[in-house]
Amino acid sequence: MPGIDPRQLAALFERHAPALVLYARQRLAARDAEDAVQEVFVSLARQPRVPIESRAWLYKAVRQRVFGRRRARYRREKRHAASSERAPRWFETTPGQNIDAEHAQSLLEQLPLNQREAVVLRIWGHLTLEEIADVISCSTSAAHRRYHTGIETLRKQMGVTCPGEDRSAS
Repeated sequence: MPGIDPRQLAALFERHAPALVLYARQRLAARDAEDAVQEVFVSLARQPRVPIESRAWLYKAVRQRVFGRRRARYRREKRHAASSERAPRWFETTPGQNIDAEHAQSLLEQLPLNQREAVVLRIWGHLTLEEIADVISCSTSAAHRRYHTGIETLRKQMGVTCPGEDRSAS
């Protein structure tokens, strides 16, 4: 399949691209507008021949890309907002519980990344130590050490003991 002559494509680009970008910038940021126009020219390059009304085709194609990008951005923002609203808190305070959820979350965020990652994968991801080791590419003993150290650090900072642990032994 022969396709469009590269010289013809280059001439169309030089002739129409600046105005197409300006048109796209009416609804998109500058970089997104430029990307939309480039995508249209890539699409044009894949056509078997230049459309008869090439200028109208280009504007219509840019318009479709602009609206497609805006829809995608809207969906992304909507999804992000929805996930932020329903995102679980790491810790939730329940009646009768002696834990300050915000303080606990702050302490978790202060753990070194490798420990925090192991704690989150184990407690909230419900992964076994073997699965954690696989996810973070380390040995099972290293995963256990990271998890154990993270939990111990949190317990000490929060002043929490395990059930049955003798406080006087500390």
